[in-house]
Amino acid sequence: MLQTPAETAAGSHSFAWDGKGSDGSQQADGIYTFNVSATAADKSAITAAISAFGKVDGVSTSNGAAVLDIGGVSESLGNIVAISS
Repeated sequence: MLQTPAETAAGSHSFAWDGKGSDGSQQADGIYTFNVSATAADKSAITAAISAFGKVDGVSTSNGAAVLDIGGVSESLGNIVAISS
């Protein structure tokens, strides 16, 4: 598991992975996941909201609902917060 130092100030932060493992080697193409945990100064848990950006490669329907194919991941249109060109 790769762990990276995190920003600790309040507010929004961004993260971009360079595709390399903790040993510096390039990782294979594929779908990866990440987790975010946050704590307040008093050590209580904070719920972190995670957003991702990607190119829409296709649109389909599933059970009558629109689904976007974004980098090989299917996402319900109801989970999309913005689309831009």
